[in-house]
Order: sequence, then structure tokens, then C-alpha cells
Amino acid sequence: MNEKQSEEMKTLKAEKNKLREEELVLKAEKAKIEQQVKSGCMSG
Repeated sequence: MNEKQSEEMKTLKAEKNKLREEELVLKAEKAKIEQQVKSGCMSG
């Protein structure tokens, strides 16, 4: 593997990790909202 390919691989891995982190954040937000909706419906 040459230098350029190696750099591209690093970049792709970094972007993939970033996407995975964002996905986890979104899932956590969604879970939080679902909890709020559930507790809101029950108290209402």
C-alpha cells in the first residue's frame, strides 16, 4: 500500500468512527424522547 492509499484509509476510518459516534448520540436522544413521551402519556 502506498502513502496516498494509507492516508485515504486513515481518513475513511476517522469518518466511520465519527458517524458511529453520531449514531450513538442520536439513539440516546431518541431513547430520551421516547421516555419523555411515555411518562408524559401516563401522567396525562
